[in-house]
Amino acid sequence: NLHIVVLHQGSSTNGGYQQLQCDTLGKCVVSSSLEFLMDGLVFVASQFGDSQLLQIHEDPIPLEEEEDPQQEQYEYQQESTYLTVVEEYTHLGPILDFDLV
Repeated sequence: NLHIVVLHQGSSTNGGYQQLQCDTLGKCVVSSSLEFLMDGLVFVASQFGDSQLLQIHEDPIPLEEEEDPQQEQYEYQQESTYLTVVEEYTHLGPILDFDLV
């Protein structure tokens, strides 16, 4: 899952922070690096799977329910997502041997 942490600042008179909020944006691959690009695009680099180019939306997108009897039922299941996959890049590693001709 990809999460975002928001730190809400208090009024200008007390100068402190009011609230720390953590929101789940959606599901993506396990990342080793994140690179924020322009216009809500995020590149998620992964050493363990395919890398992804994701679009972050301002409004949530409802998820379609999948009927999978093998899937475990979790107490908390996300009903919407803020992410869509724009493109996936196939993971080629680890490359252990290389010949240059």
